[in-house]
Amino acid sequence: MSSHLNQFSSSVLVLTIGIWSGVTGCSSDAAPTEVIANDGAATAAAAVSFGPFPGGTTVFVDVANTVGVEDGTREHPFNTLSEGLAAARGGDAIGLAPGVYAETFGPSMVPNYVINGLKDFRLLGSGASRTTIRGDHSFSLIRVENGATGLIKGLTLEHGGHINHSEGGGIQAIGRPAAVTLTVQNVVLQDNQAVNGAGISAEGSATVRLINVLVANNRAQNGCGGVYLAGANGIVKGTIKNSTITNNGASYLAGGVCVANGAVLNLVNSIVWNNSLAEVAQPWAGILSVSYSDVGESSFAGPGNISVFPRFLDPANRDYRLRGASPAVDAGTNTGAPRTDLRGITRPLDGNGDGTAITDMGAY
Repeated sequence: MSSHLNQFSSSVLVLTIGIWSGVTGCSSDAAPTEVIANDGAATAAAAVSFGPFPGGTTVFVDVANTVGVEDGTREHPFNTLSEGLAAARGGDAIGLAPGVYAETFGPSMVPNYVINGLKDFRLLGSGASRTTIRGDHSFSLIRVENGATGLIKGLTLEHGGHINHSEGGGIQAIGRPAAVTLTVQNVVLQDNQAVNGAGISAEGSATVRLINVLVANNRAQNGCGGVYLAGANGIVKGTIKNSTITNNGASYLAGGVCVANGAVLNLVNSIVWNNSLAEVAQPWAGILSVSYSDVGESSFAGPGNISVFPRFLDPANRDYRLRGASPAVDAGTNTGAPRTDLRGITRPLDGNGDGTAITDMGAY
């Protein structure tokens, strides 16, 4: 942690944040420099309390820090995600306090936040209902590439992607020239756009896991508004567990999930429902395994699968929790299920009152 900190003098603080090769952000924040000219400002900054921050944070970011002193510490957090990512090294946890993190990237059509080759990173929010990373529909919101390995957790990612130009509007994982491994957990992907894979896309050599993820209300100009796994130029292996994929749109293949070009997907304890065109497509030798899941158009072969209206609580107002009488309640499997749901509520619960606690399908 000490590698991120500059030393204070008695009268002047000069903070210059360099860019490591691992991560880049928008050009306006690529090499930020801030100068505090007197002890009074530094003293005032020290008196402000920031956070709370996710546990394990090593690089601190709080959009509420407007006092002018930023060095990535708990006491003086950065106030943009670009700065936090630029300061990150392998093994760091970039922790975002509650708030909306929005920067201007357009009209340039370049990925907003790029995590390039960074090993064992963690990008942590304070919960999907409390911390939002918001794009400006200029290009992919977060790109993870070139051997990067890590975790994105506890966030809402929205307004990413460009409907006519980008792949992977919310998240784009590119496993080349080196393989990428990415886990996305307790995340909401909503209102993103792309040519293909408006919620999330993966290509090249990539291993991607979605756990307790809501993928909803995303739009693709071509194929797959929700999740797009494209096995071209490598092998893509995906797992979607206890996730809800709904109300995503596309004009080709499927609105929900596409598993293409030899990509492999294991879908378990999940709901894929009310997406445009097909719910799931497997073009060009895509390989799909489905278990304990509710998929709209048909019941896939495999244990515990159903194809029944899941009875969301209030889908018109984007509340995709399950009603008590939902057929997806107590219909999953406890084996390998996460211990909490997207909101942090403990799993499993006895949702149908039969005396046996079984994990529900879906993110809630």
